Amino acid sequence: MPERIPQGDPTKEIPMSPRNLLTHREDTVAAIGEIEGAAWVGSQKSGGDFSVPGALEQIARLSELGLDESEAAHGVYVIYGDGGLTRYRVMQSGEVLFMPFYDAKGEKTAKARALGFAMA
Repeated sequence: MPERIPQGDPTKEIPMSPRNLLTHREDTVAAIGEIEGAAWVGSQKSGGDFSVPGALEQIARLSELGLDESEAAHGVYVIYGDGGLTRYRVMQSGEVLFMPFYDAKGEKTAKARALGFAMA
């Protein structure tokens, strides 16, 4: 992703876009795809439970009901990674957090941090 390519000073990188499905959907889905792989990316096209389209539907549904962030402090949805082993918490604001508890080996946690995900 070009947003992480150092330019000029090799100790500095271009800031990454926020990991948010409402404000930076394409970048966020691409970053999750970089962690989870091509099979996960392909599975998102059909939607369903624990998917990006499901998260967007839930955010819209709860917004219509007037739910605010304080009422959804622990998130409003969970997106499963490839095989359901890793998970991402989705907040009402659209922010996506990586859940390191579900990454037993810690490999995806390190990658998520490097790609700009906050930890849940």
